[in-house]
Amino acid sequence: MSIKGGGPLLTIAIPTFDRNEILSRTVAQLLPQLRADCVVVVIDNGSQTAVDQTLDPLLAQYPDANVRIIRNPVNIGANANILRCFEVCETPWLWILGDDDEVCDNAVSVVVQKLTEHPNCLFINFSAGLSSRAEDFETRGLAEFAVGIDDYPTVLFISTGVYDCWSLRGNLRYGYQLAYSCSPHLAVLMQSIGKEGACLFAKERTVAKVALAEESRRWSPIAYYMGCMSILDLPAIDDSTRSIVANRVRNLVPGIHYVSRYLVECAKNPTRQKLARYQYEQICARTYFGPSLVERGYMLFYSLCLRAPSIGDRIIRAIRWMLGKRSRLTLHDTLDLRI
Repeated sequence: MSIKGGGPLLTIAIPTFDRNEILSRTVAQLLPQLRADCVVVVIDNGSQTAVDQTLDPLLAQYPDANVRIIRNPVNIGANANILRCFEVCETPWLWILGDDDEVCDNAVSVVVQKLTEHPNCLFINFSAGLSSRAEDFETRGLAEFAVGIDDYPTVLFISTGVYDCWSLRGNLRYGYQLAYSCSPHLAVLMQSIGKEGACLFAKERTVAKVALAEESRRWSPIAYYMGCMSILDLPAIDDSTRSIVANRVRNLVPGIHYVSRYLVECAKNPTRQKLARYQYEQICARTYFGPSLVERGYMLFYSLCLRAPSIGDRIIRAIRWMLGKRSRLTLHDTLDLRI
């Protein structure tokens, strides 16, 4: 399938930085699947070794493959590089793929089939992680989209989303304004859905295995929870949908209790105690609005733990031991948001 005039239908954009060998494996999985109506664009975010030096031998084996490599002159950050995928896309549809995620053997054909069957959707989200959908279902409008989110991490995960790029690109500025949310692609999407935009939640999978990034490359849970709720600042999110969206965003595993314990661990270092308390206060203020009595109790408990972190850490471990949960949390534990 191709658009009028014979142009390609789908761009598979891969933002990457300093993971050349891993990227090569991902591209090697894609190349045999490529069709005439598909383009691969690799956006090198200023890697120490230019991506084209690594990929050229592989691409030489597929001379007919439509692959383009774009190199940013400097590292503009992961969030901005994701948004660059929307900028450079020249086809109607855009699939942003993580550079280290193992795609299914039939991923490209599955994506193209769904685009053919649902040409009027702004967004198609494929299954992954905890989501196991028995059937496809479609939503219309932002409120229905928010209610329909069955697993927020799967929607947040870039490799499961395909976008009507030409319809969304007019709202790209909202992604840049809310890059701090660690979900700039969703900021662009939610602003574009409005009251009528259709989205599809598909039962099929395009990613066979979600790679766990090496520890040094994972996102900090503090970074996510400090910024995630800023997505509620979108003009498209009105009072009737704000609490729905907020509940979905808060539902990200490992959740607010994980980052609270993480900050208590950080606060055991005297040089980080004040910063940890500040970050916790900010996270609470941004994550909870109109907190319930139970939420207020959690906030008070962790606030007290942060004032005496060594004692608080022992109390948390004892509680988790009694609940039969893993009690040890190290300063190196981080949240792999896969974005």
